[in-house]
Amino acid sequence: MSAEAEMVNGYLTGYASSSIDLPDCHKRQSPAFKHGWLNGRDDRERNPRERGSVLRARAEIILGNSGVTHAPA
Repeated sequence: MSAEAEMVNGYLTGYASSSIDLPDCHKRQSPAFKHGWLNGRDDRERNPRERGSVLRARAEIILGNSGVTHAPA
């Protein structure tokens, strides 16, 4: 499963959950899943844990799409 799909799966799982904290059964999931789960929880609770720009940047890092280009060595 791609990181994007894991993040979406995590979001849907977090949105449907009744838990405030990431349940133990999800602690071994990928960073993408966990990020998605926390975003789903935040939307369900209508209480973002961080500014949107920070969460988007974190998602880009997790997905490997930071947009940073490196000069050739």
